[in-house]
This record gives sequence, C-alpha cells and structure tokens, in this order.
Amino acid sequence: MPITEIDGSDIFDGSLTHADVSGSNIDGLETIPSLRTLGTGSQQAVPGDDARLSDERVAHAFKTSTTIVSISGSSAPSPGDALVALSDTEATWQPVSGSGVTETQHENLDTLTHDLSEDYFLEYTYQTGCSIRVASATYYVDDTKATKIREYNFQYSGVRVSQQTTIQFDFAGSEVQRLVLDYNYNGNRIQSVSGTKTP
Repeated sequence: MPITEIDGSDIFDGSLTHADVSGSNIDGLETIPSLRTLGTGSQQAVPGDDARLSDERVAHAFKTSTTIVSISGSSAPSPGDALVALSDTEATWQPVSGSGVTETQHENLDTLTHDLSEDYFLEYTYQTGCSIRVASATYYVDDTKATKIREYNFQYSGVRVSQQTTIQFDFAGSEVQRLVLDYNYNGNRIQSVSGTKTP
C-alpha cells in the first residue's frame, strides 16, 4: 500500500476527534454531505430533547393563506377574551365588548320582556271623536319623544279592533320590523287572528 494511504487497520478505535475533521465537512449546506452538530442553527441537527419537538411548545404566530400573523406580543388570554386582528400581520387577545344576546335570540324574546327591561316613555292617542278607543300606543326612549322604540296602531270596524300593527324600531329610531295582526270575529267573539311579519 502506498505510504500516502491509510485504512482502518492504521487508526486506533476512538482516536479521531472533532479536531481531526475538516471544517468544510461539519454543518455544511443541506446539499453537501457532512457531519451535523446539535444545536439551534439553520444547518445543525435538533437534539431529541429540544423544546421545538414538544407538543406544548409556545406558538409565536400562525399562517394564513397570504401572511404570517404574529401573536408573540400578546399576553395570555383571560376567560371570555377573543383573538383580535391589529393588522394583517399581528393579533392579540382582547376582551369581547358587550354581553347582550344575538339578533336571533333578541327576536325570539317575548315582547313582554322588552316592556319590563326597557326604560321608556309611553304615549297613547285616541280615535278622533272617541275618547275611549286607543288609536296608537308609542314607546319612546324618553319624554322628549325624539326616538321611538316600538309602536302599536289599532284600526276598528265599528267598536271592534279589526287590525293591530306593531312596529319595531332600531336604536336610531328607524323601522326594522312590522307585524300586522288581522282579527276575525264570530259574533262578538274573536275567532282567529292572522299575523303577517315584514321583513
């Protein structure tokens, strides 16, 4: 064998160390075969006990279809908090403002509940020439009568109520819903009521 060559029989077991390996063969680019040291570098191998391999590691961001949204500046959430976007790349935990019911739940509430839970000013008007027949009952936010909450209008056939219209207004006093009730009589008694709600 030429003197410039050595084989396994010429090397004592355990005699080679890190210092015997060329630096170009340690932690090379991913396309170059080399020895890998353990660590957090981009070209190092990950130790088996590295926190990055844990199922309980801390998330610093999450990826959308277009950006990475950072949450690393956010503290731990409190009960009832929601993750709120500050921009297209940052979000934080914030308390949810308001605590009322949803629009659907609100619509399903009994009208009587409104009467009990609202502060209001109620005004009645009467049919012209008849002081005992109520023509309308209007609920306002206060006695300035600037903003309506709800209004009931009544139509009569003779002495009987033939139709009742209930109008619901939003916080600004604009109409949002209307319910028309038509009363059907059998003699002097109400036999049935037909209701039509819009929208």
